[in-house]
Amino acid sequence: MKLFIKKGQNEQKGGLLGGNKGMSLYLSWRIDLTPEEKAFIEKYHEEIYLYGFTRGSTKGHDATTPPNSKDMVNNLIKGYTESGDIVTLRNDEKTINEGCCAFKHRLSEIATFGGEEVFDI
Repeated sequence: MKLFIKKGQNEQKGGLLGGNKGMSLYLSWRIDLTPEEKAFIEKYHEEIYLYGFTRGSTKGHDATTPPNSKDMVNNLIKGYTESGDIVTLRNDEKTINEGCCAFKHRLSEIATFGGEEVFDI
């Protein structure tokens, strides 16, 4: 699995005279999967797995926080772009990175099922 994150900025124009209104920041991300990882995702329907936290927050999803569709693995695969302020985007980047690591670990755990392990004790 490879995670690609792109940070960028665009000039904002507006007003009647088309003057500069400053810069807008954005963050884009997507993952590339190995064929084996793609097979696990399809077989176990992991594309709807929530890989992260609610954006801009350190609080995880719970019964009172509806999951955000962009927090699903499907959007990591397709790619997603978000704009906002620097603090939110830096938190998002950290969340995405940690979420991808956790998801990779989840796929590794799934791969251990369906076989037999022998432990010397």
